[in-house]
Amino acid sequence: MNSKIISMICLAVIALTVACVDNPEKADEHYALALDHQDAGRFEEAIEEYTEAIDAYPAQYQSYYNRGLLRTGQGNLTLAIGDFDDAIKYYPDYANAFHNRGLAYGGLGNHFRAIEDFDRALEIEPDASDTHYNKGMAHLALGSFRRALNSFDRAIAFNDKDSDYYAFRALAHAGLDDSQSAEIDFKKAVNLGFDAVVLREQVDNLMERIQGSR
Repeated sequence: MNSKIISMICLAVIALTVACVDNPEKADEHYALALDHQDAGRFEEAIEEYTEAIDAYPAQYQSYYNRGLLRTGQGNLTLAIGDFDDAIKYYPDYANAFHNRGLAYGGLGNHFRAIEDFDRALEIEPDASDTHYNKGMAHLALGSFRRALNSFDRAIAFNDKDSDYYAFRALAHAGLDDSQSAEIDFKKAVNLGFDAVVLREQVDNLMERIQGSR
């Protein structure tokens, strides 16, 4: 083979090898730029910089996670799930990634899969009230009122100041035809700032549905 061709091939191989070498420092630079864009509300630019960071250093799980959050906000749930998958691949105990992947699955209507991710997140962070709450919301969406109630109980045990927790526990009680408990939670939710008119309508409608199905 011509020595000139051999030299060109060797140079190409070297260039390819260099291009494939992980570059954490370059990844950090793109990650910092992405955070700046994200803080300024320039989400497309932030996604581009997170992608550059990942290209420079594929093991940088924070870039996958943050890109997944941005894609979730844009409604690109399937792409977001892929990002959370990759974040978890490089950081298997990433509770927030499991939690937010669960939210993305829930947004796609796959509540069973969402519950699996919430359970995994809770194995890592058992006292995460928002994860208990979102697990309860998934059970509520499935009509599993008893399981929803249990999850809301857990959420409130860790944080008793969130009006949403009481509001949706009121709905779980209503789904179980427990009007007295529903009313107690209704009052707690409203006292904490939840919209009384909206919640009253939801609780009453659910109670009517449950009683009408007897």
